[in-house]
Amino acid sequence: MPWEPLLDGDLADDAIVAAREIALEIAEAAGDATAAERTLYWAYTASVIDEPFAAAAYEAALEALVADLQRGAQHPGLYNNGLAGMGWALCHVLDADAPEARSALEVIDEALVRVVAVERWRGHHDLVQGLAGLGVYFLERLAAGPAPIALDGLHRVVAHLDALATHGELGATWLTPRALLPEHHRDAWPDGHFDCGLAHGVAGAIAFLARAAEVADAPPRARALCDEAVRWISAQRQAPDPSGRFPGMTFAGAGEDRTRAAWCYGDPGVASALWIASRGGELARATARDCAERDAATAGILDSGLCHGACGLAHLLNRFYQASGDAACRDAARTWFARALEMRGPGGIAGFTAWRGATEGYQPVANLLEGALGVGLSLVAAASPHAPSWDRMMLVDLPAHLPAHLPAPVAASGVA
Repeated sequence: MPWEPLLDGDLADDAIVAAREIALEIAEAAGDATAAERTLYWAYTASVIDEPFAAAAYEAALEALVADLQRGAQHPGLYNNGLAGMGWALCHVLDADAPEARSALEVIDEALVRVVAVERWRGHHDLVQGLAGLGVYFLERLAAGPAPIALDGLHRVVAHLDALATHGELGATWLTPRALLPEHHRDAWPDGHFDCGLAHGVAGAIAFLARAAEVADAPPRARALCDEAVRWISAQRQAPDPSGRFPGMTFAGAGEDRTRAAWCYGDPGVASALWIASRGGELARATARDCAERDAATAGILDSGLCHGACGLAHLLNRFYQASGDAACRDAARTWFARALEMRGPGGIAGFTAWRGATEGYQPVANLLEGALGVGLSLVAAASPHAPSWDRMMLVDLPAHLPAHLPAPVAASGVA
């Protein structure tokens, strides 16, 4: 089953109108969106919004990205204007074999390999801030063709994840120690916690390791470590509940409250990671179906962004549908896209705002994960006959309609 447009009729028309309005406003003022995010956004949007202003905005964003790289990144990570994110965007939109691109990317390869060429990793292990995110950059480089320095980096990332893993009867997992927790989590988790999410936790490591195991000359521990982590997260699955099956964070049986339905935390991100690791196995499909059938009132969706908003949930449900043909996921994805469009109001970027908590309320935000750029990309993907690949950066690029042929891990807790 190839990728097919999810939206049709008036809903598709409304999505394209909204995407064009976002494009017009972003072209005028990019707000908090980084040059890397804008480059990725325009690389996809300019082919749909086929107008001179879109092509000019892409060229300007790419020039700004190159300038940012020349000035140097403030940190190595995949998001928030880190070097890995800048490099990922550059690799994704350019022909990596072109001499100028190859030269620039090899410099980035070398810089990021130096970051991971340490005896003991003391930073984050996750996708957004840490090792898994650096690994996603190396994966993108290797997807573009042979890149020996990037392959070395990939091996080092997997080795660090292996050394950091906590092994037990339930499998392998990764502790986020108290020192690396946000300030507002430290009192609640004095000994740290095990984060189950895709953005900051074990699900992200699982999806990365599964992808790392697929490359030529793959790190030898990638597949086994992935399988051990799948076993651990499967054991975290709780009894059926309107608020989902997987906790956001846990430690020694404490804090196993369910969480919102999102990419960053909750069942959708876990389902995506399990899908990649098991190639659409039984537990992945069951979790995706849970997401499709979840009552909107329990989903915790307060805005429209990719990270934890309506378009993020809709895009993941669209991915589940495209990978499985499950009509429940298709219908739920359409419903969530319709809700995202209904959220438009005065202010914001083309009417889209991001919830920034009770103190700040709803704010105009442009960036990829929370703001209008991500909303626009998901709307374009939903109305398009072409599969997106920008979401490789989020580790949710599920293959189209693969049959389930790997057995789902049995939850150690015995919860069916």
